[in-house]
Amino acid sequence: MSGSTHVQYLQDHGVRIWNEWATAEQTARFNRPEGELGPVYGHQWRNYGASKDADGSYNDDGVDQIAQVVEQIKTNPNSRRLIVSGWNPGEAEQVALPRVIHCFSFLWRMVSSLASCINVRLIFSYYTPITIMHNTE
Repeated sequence: MSGSTHVQYLQDHGVRIWNEWATAEQTARFNRPEGELGPVYGHQWRNYGASKDADGSYNDDGVDQIAQVVEQIKTNPNSRRLIVSGWNPGEAEQVALPRVIHCFSFLWRMVSSLASCINVRLIFSYYTPITIMHNTE
């Protein structure tokens, strides 16, 4: 999960879910070149709040939420800050498809003296069997 906003890496690895949103017709709505998805999930998770260059590309100056959560799980697993957000109101209108998963959080707990576990909670904007099936193809 690099945080890239371009669909090419996904296509190269057989992920087709974003293809319909990466067409020239769709990306032109946002003045972006074909294949450029804008501030979608990976971008929000790995470069949240990044500034833009004059050419519209994103600088690498945002918050890497995944790295922060991983570090917190290692150093402070009881933190209430084990949250990753994909919803950035300032960029919500810059993507063709609104977020389905708004955020996810982690809860660490001791199961026994020998084991612990992490629970992950996803927050959906809507939840249907079609959503889950579509997102797991």
